[in-house]
Amino acid sequence: MDTEHCDVAICGAGPAGLAAATVLERAGLRVRLLDENIQPGGQLLRHTAKRASGGVDRARRRGLRMLDQRTAKERQRPSPQRVIGIFPDREILAADAGEHVIRLKPRAVILATGARERYLPFAGWTLPGVMGAGAAQILVKTHGVLPARRLVAAGAGPLIYAAAADTATAGGRVAAVLDQAGWQDQWRLALALCRRPAKMLEGAAYIIRLQLRGCRMRCGWRVRSAEGRGRLEQVVVSRSDAQGFPTGAAMTIAADGLAIGWGLVANLDLASQAGCRLAHDARLGGWVVDTDQDLATSVPGIYAAGEVTGIGGGAKALVEGELAALGVLTYLGGSLGRQAEARRRRLNRLRRGELALGRALADASRVPPGVLSGIPDDTVICRCEDVTMGEIRQAVFTGADSLLSLKRTLRLGMGICQGRTCGPIVADVLALLTRGPHVPEPPWGTRAPIKPVTLEALAGGPET
Repeated sequence: MDTEHCDVAICGAGPAGLAAATVLERAGLRVRLLDENIQPGGQLLRHTAKRASGGVDRARRRGLRMLDQRTAKERQRPSPQRVIGIFPDREILAADAGEHVIRLKPRAVILATGARERYLPFAGWTLPGVMGAGAAQILVKTHGVLPARRLVAAGAGPLIYAAAADTATAGGRVAAVLDQAGWQDQWRLALALCRRPAKMLEGAAYIIRLQLRGCRMRCGWRVRSAEGRGRLEQVVVSRSDAQGFPTGAAMTIAADGLAIGWGLVANLDLASQAGCRLAHDARLGGWVVDTDQDLATSVPGIYAAGEVTGIGGGAKALVEGELAALGVLTYLGGSLGRQAEARRRRLNRLRRGELALGRALADASRVPPGVLSGIPDDTVICRCEDVTMGEIRQAVFTGADSLLSLKRTLRLGMGICQGRTCGPIVADVLALLTRGPHVPEPPWGTRAPIKPVTLEALAGGPET
């Protein structure tokens, strides 16, 4: 196993990672930018990398400029390198596409691992044809494949509108967009977006595109079940009240595709493994990495930036990437000077504004208790281990009152996804069933390797 030394290792090549790398490389530091995707840019820039510009979104435009600069500087596209573990003294193991494992020993680390979609189970959600809203976008904009001939988008938050609009633009038919949030939540979000004209225009563009194509958009509606013989054929929906309980008669919509999503949760695998202190903020996506104003974590030499410190979008990630880079420069003994110190103060002001927008988006994507309590007993919650809601209820009734005890009893979170899909759901369900503290338990801990890697590749690795 090869060992490499560098000044800074950045885990994640999304907007936060790109912004941090740009600052640190300009300062003359040796930077290793690690990402499991061939194309850097993360989810924000994944779909715009082949475009001439990012439209009205300044964050996308700036991100595309950084991508162009990095592409021009690198003579050949680097092999994707997925981080599979982080160990004491900031030692990192990463595997490339050829399953060759390298050991990195950086002087500092920036965790910019982004976020993943949050799902809520309902009857039939495991049927072929039901997918995440982000997955639907990737199919359309990365691979040029329509997710369905007739799509329904449902859940809460802006991702379902984006997935529906992209599908419609690509020629697919979108039967309906069903937003769990009611009109009051929508108005509050609209007021928050008044300070972000670019975001307001982007959202308006989604709605106009959908309306021009005859899509029905309903607020205060939710999916009750997905039905079909072998694959999705129809979606059963109904109105819901502010607590998420269904009201009125159910309605059936014919569809062969259902894109779902209820906002985002931070990817905390590496941060948890590194021992970074976590904090809970329901209005920033739940559990996030706890940092100071320079984005330093509780572990010396490890910084965090982007969605892992709170769900807030691309503009927040760019600000935090630069802010974390300045923090790393100070940690490594560099002198920022007056101009850089002034820049750091301005970045902190910008960050506060982006955090406020993130909280407004989280409010619009919140999960009402009625949605959780109404999950049928025969609904699968942990797809890897085939654990149902009824089994979870029974385990809690017989004394399993923590995430760890549920894991030991039912093998929850022990499949190939390591609880990335079911973990947030189970934490919310447990808090509801036990009527425990308002703050759910921290997510399950992670062990290396956090991503699949062959035993052969690990054979020469360090003892863990």
